[in-house]
Amino acid sequence: MKFPYVALPTRRPVFPLGGALIRHRPLVAIQVRGPSGARSLTATVDSGSGDTLFPAYLAPRLGIDLAEAPAGEAAAVGGPPIPYNYVTVSLRLSDGYEECEWDAIVGFVAAPMRWAILGYAGVLQHFDLQLLGLQRQAVFVPNASFPGRRVIHRLPPP
Repeated sequence: MKFPYVALPTRRPVFPLGGALIRHRPLVAIQVRGPSGARSLTATVDSGSGDTLFPAYLAPRLGIDLAEAPAGEAAAVGGPPIPYNYVTVSLRLSDGYEECEWDAIVGFVAAPMRWAILGYAGVLQHFDLQLLGLQRQAVFVPNASFPGRRVIHRLPPP
C-alpha cells in the first residue's frame, strides 16, 4: 500500500528545508473498530513510537470500557510520561487499491493528540515500511507476522 505524504503549512520558514513554508508528513487514514462501531481518523506513521496510540475520547464511541484495561505509558522527547490504556481493536488500512485488516493491541491516551500514532506494536511490527523521502511516499508491505486479512482490489498505476 502506498500513501503520499501530506503537505502541511508552517508558521515560519523551515531553515533545514531551505526556508520552505511546508513540511511533508507521512499521514494515513486508518479505521479503528470496537464492539459498537468504527471510526476513521488520520494517523502519523512514527517508527520511533513503541506503541500505536489513539485518543481516549474514541473509546466510548467504539463501545470500549477503559476502566479495567491494562496500563502503559510513553514520553515525548524530554517530556513527562503520559499514561494510557491497552485494548484490542480491529484496524483497517487501505490506499484504495489494497486493504489490510487485523486485530491489534493499541493504547488509548487521554492527552490531546493532533493525530493518532501508528507505532511499532500493533501496526509497524506487521509491515515492512519504506519512507521514500524524495518521492514523499510511505509504502506498507505486510510481512510474515501480519495476522489479518489482505485484499488487493486492483493494481495501482506504475
